[in-house]
Amino acid sequence: MRSSRFIFWLSMLAMMAVMLAACTSEPIKQQQQQQPSTPEGPPESVEDEEEGQTITLVTPDTAMKAPEEKSKYQIHTRLTDFHLLSESTGIAWGITNTELRLYQTKDYGETWVDISPSSNVQFIDKLEYGKDIVFADKDHGWIIRNKQGSAETILLNTTNGGDSWKLSSLPETGVVTALSFVSSQQGWIMAKGDISRGSEEKSLFHTSNNGGLWDEVMQNTEYSTSRVPGSVIPRTGSVIGLTFTDSLVGFATIREMQSSKLYITRDGGQKWKSSGQVFKSKLLDPCGSVYAGAPKLLGRGGSGSEVYIPVTCVKDNQASYMGYFTGEIPGNRGIWCHSR
Repeated sequence: MRSSRFIFWLSMLAMMAVMLAACTSEPIKQQQQQQPSTPEGPPESVEDEEEGQTITLVTPDTAMKAPEEKSKYQIHTRLTDFHLLSESTGIAWGITNTELRLYQTKDYGETWVDISPSSNVQFIDKLEYGKDIVFADKDHGWIIRNKQGSAETILLNTTNGGDSWKLSSLPETGVVTALSFVSSQQGWIMAKGDISRGSEEKSLFHTSNNGGLWDEVMQNTEYSTSRVPGSVIPRTGSVIGLTFTDSLVGFATIREMQSSKLYITRDGGQKWKSSGQVFKSKLLDPCGSVYAGAPKLLGRGGSGSEVYIPVTCVKDNQASYMGYFTGEIPGNRGIWCHSR
């Protein structure tokens, strides 16, 4: 049974690989259109969302019953991403006609429950985990809908696994670029303000009551460019990802024009320090450009939390993929290369 369930998740990955940024050794186009305010990054895969997927849904009132007693039906939908919350539990989502369609499974993907928020909240862009959506566990989740025209930035929150969603406004944060929660109550959002080529204002907010109140714990907006303190994430570069492993320790990846940096906090986000040795190794030295992805929490072991950061090396119009780990991983201290 365990092996068949593992095979299911592998098939789920394969089914959605065409819609996710995937490793490839194909030549990279030398010129790519990009926003002038955003540092150049590795190319994204071409996505084909027309085919969609067929999934089996169960009605919420029968979701907890025995398999033979569940009321099941199938739908065809367009999923753009998914995330595992545990070995058997995960969420998957996509946008259909500006409506967020969100589903949760608790049985290794055999059946799903529709936990979508109200269709009155409209979305334009696809949601990214850790940027627009995050779950602390199967019951507690948060969704950011950034400002769209006259519609303000809002936060959607569920405490009952999506049975209901509470809507609240956020302080004048700017555009939210990253979201991280370590418990049902404690979380952080990173936001950007004014931007220019290769530079953006950054602010970090913290909540200890499930998003009811947010306090600014770090900002670089009140300093001149040349006088930003060393304990603050500078304006240079753009935020790619943010992950906290507990109430104190957090990791943020920043992408500059041709390189990336990792910043670490150990006091809940008030002070940050650049980790100068990360993204520097003999394997990365020949790279023309190095792009780090968002930090990902792998789990908590005996030696502490383990965090993985994907890294793309671009050399001679070819991309190779690697990763950095924290924690003690046998045979992989520091940098680890993907097989091709």
